[in-house]
Amino acid sequence: MNPGGPKPPSIWTPAREAELRRLVAEGLGAPAIARRLGASRSAVRGKCLRLGLKRVKRGYFRWTPAIVAQVREWAASGVTMEDTARRLGISASAVHSRAVVRGIRFDERAYLPADDARLRVLARTGLKTRALAAELGRSQASIRWRLRKLGLGRRSRIPKPKVLLATVRADAAAMVAPDRARLMAGKAA
Repeated sequence: MNPGGPKPPSIWTPAREAELRRLVAEGLGAPAIARRLGASRSAVRGKCLRLGLKRVKRGYFRWTPAIVAQVREWAASGVTMEDTARRLGISASAVHSRAVVRGIRFDERAYLPADDARLRVLARTGLKTRALAAELGRSQASIRWRLRKLGLGRRSRIPKPKVLLATVRADAAAMVAPDRARLMAGKAA
C-alpha cells in the first residue's frame, strides 16, 4: 500500500495474461502457473478470478489428454522423468505414478557392471549426488537408488572406523586420568 503515492506497475502485461489463459486451459494448478510466471499463487488465483477464468485448483495438477500426449512424446524422445517433472512444474514421483497408470515408459538405462564400478569410485571421492548424476548421465533419483542398492547410500558412505574411535577414547581417558587422580588425592587429604 502506498497511500497518496504513485501506483506500482502491474505484473500483468497482456502477454502474461495470454500465457495465464493458456496455462489455465492446459489444466495447471496455481502453484505450477505461479512458478512458470514468476508470481505468487495468490496473484495467479486473483487474476483468474478477475479475468473470469475457471477456478484454478490450489495444488492439484490436472492431467489433460494434451499433457499426457506431451509426456508420451517426451518419454519417447528420451527426456528423463526428472526433466519432465521440471517442465510440468510437479514432482518426479507425481510423474512416475501417472506414467505407471498410463503405461508410459521412460528410458531408464540398466546399470552395467562397468557403471557400478565407476559409480563406486566416484562415490568414494565424496561428490554430491547432482555431480554424480551429471558425470554418469543419469537422474539424481537413479543415482540415489543405485547407491542404496550397492550399499553406498549417503548415510552409510563413510563407515566409522572402530579402531580409531577406541584409540581416541583411550587417549581422552589417559588425558583425564592425572586430573582425576589429583582430585581424588585432594578429597582424601
